[in-house]
Amino acid sequence: MPSPAPSTGPTSVPAGDAYKRQRATAEYSCQDDAPFIITQHKYRSQQFASLYFSRLATLRPVLLAAAREKWPHLPVSSVLDLADKGECVVVGTLYKHMKLKPSILQDYGRERSSAPLVAVGGGSVVGADDTVVLEDERGRVKLVGDVFVPAAWVTGVVVAVRGCEDSKGNFRAMEVLEPGMPWQDFFPTAAAADTRAAANQANLLCCVAYLPTPLSPATWPSSRVSICQSPPPLLGLRRRPPPPPAGAPLPSQGHGAEGAAEGGGDAMVLEEMLLDVLTGHVHSDEEERLSAGIVRVVIAGDSCSFSHLPHSLHDTVNSTSLMHRDARAMAAPVKALDTFLAELSAAVPVDVMPGECDPANYSLPQQPLHPCLLPLASRRASVIRATNPHHFTLGGVRFLGTSGQNIHDMGRLCLARLLRTPSRPAAAAAAGAADADASAAGDAGGVSSSGGGKAEPMEGVERQEEGSKGREGSAEEGRGDEGEGREAEEEADVLELMQRCLEWRHIAPSAPDTLGVYPFQLDDPFVLTTCPHVFFAGNQPRFATRLVRGPQKQVVLLVAIPKFSETCQAVLVDLDSLECRVLSVACPPFPPSSPSPSA
Repeated sequence: MPSPAPSTGPTSVPAGDAYKRQRATAEYSCQDDAPFIITQHKYRSQQFASLYFSRLATLRPVLLAAAREKWPHLPVSSVLDLADKGECVVVGTLYKHMKLKPSILQDYGRERSSAPLVAVGGGSVVGADDTVVLEDERGRVKLVGDVFVPAAWVTGVVVAVRGCEDSKGNFRAMEVLEPGMPWQDFFPTAAAADTRAAANQANLLCCVAYLPTPLSPATWPSSRVSICQSPPPLLGLRRRPPPPPAGAPLPSQGHGAEGAAEGGGDAMVLEEMLLDVLTGHVHSDEEERLSAGIVRVVIAGDSCSFSHLPHSLHDTVNSTSLMHRDARAMAAPVKALDTFLAELSAAVPVDVMPGECDPANYSLPQQPLHPCLLPLASRRASVIRATNPHHFTLGGVRFLGTSGQNIHDMGRLCLARLLRTPSRPAAAAAAGAADADASAAGDAGGVSSSGGGKAEPMEGVERQEEGSKGREGSAEEGRGDEGEGREAEEEADVLELMQRCLEWRHIAPSAPDTLGVYPFQLDDPFVLTTCPHVFFAGNQPRFATRLVRGPQKQVVLLVAIPKFSETCQAVLVDLDSLECRVLSVACPPFPPSSPSPSA
């Protein structure tokens, strides 16, 4: 009997349980052990000077090589030998004197004084009278000059400065050279991507941050989950829970994060809806295919929020004893996270990173959550208790990310809008220019980078740093211009700070000055020796992304992951094209119920 001819038409999907879609997989390698696990280090009351010295020793050869190539006619000098050199190049670490910067001595003075020493308003501590000094192992000198704006820098950045000493003993800067983006491994070949594209299957990484804490529901909310490209329209992946029982209070009418903020029931349902999508409990074949393409989930910190606790319990955290009822209330977020991870890891591998609000050490690098906190999830090999920062390779794509503390701290210490030099928009506009021309800078002065990148729109995806425009239609444009402009400015600030981390070759340049960090002695693990393909930061105000190209053909995707508890959004990253999508959970109201017939 001859074999049947192969079918050339579309394959029909069997109905019922006869068809089960296989979840996509990708090779994974966690690389946190060497740089970020501190169990092999022993604390012996060491100070932080060695951390600065090792940072300078690591980045000095890079800057010296770039300075000799850029200014071959100028000598290289130390801080103490400036008077004998004239115009020269000095390599050192920046230290920024800030009057508004928090200080333990000032805190002690406030406690002893009836009036505060310094009135600090808002989150920023940037002042008009801030000054910057450049220091090496032998001394320090104050930097002056029109090309050097203190508000655009943070303490801890290693740079090479061209200039000369003036009559007052200050170093007048003429040009500043940054380390630039490090070298990068080649992006994975497109052979496997073409195969998946032919099968209409994508490999996606889901990133989510700041999960809501499920509480006892006070209302019966309605929910909708939508997976959308960036920006919308939505793909209509929806689900509605059963209506409230007779006599129950009406559900919350909030949408998205507003609905989640009105009651704990909304937060619980939103988290359950996210779990359903990630585990593949969806309805249509298209939605199932998209869910099956999620090869891994990364929870980028702040997954145990204690903000819902009564104010009286916050004062008992450091006490020696707790009431049994209080202990149960404080353990509820951790138990909820354990249950969530146990259910999620049964369907897809999960990396959980600690954050600022999680029960982990405060200083970076934050160590993995202890297995006793997650007794159910720790039993599964598919749950990786990662560090913060987290470095891993997935499908040949190198990822590096934090829970957002480094970006938040940098945002307090500098004005991100000053980091957008005129050369960056010009480089972004010249998409056809050669990579070498992007890093070239004249000798007239300014800020340049030995491996600086340029920002470009992503291929096939609209650029997100301009904000999510067109969400509400043309009717909302006139009314929301000011709000959208502010949102776009915040998104651009976050992305600019992330890009500067790459160009400064340091994940957390403000540590240990204003950001807690472990006092490493032999090296600085936060120095970037290789360039990742994707650099993400969790717990940001809203979603934003940017594709940065370096002069040595580096390609880095910057992703700002929003807080899920506030925006009800997670981020999907395509491993083949570095395309970003938004997975959004919303809470539309129930349709009005018809009045019951009168008796």
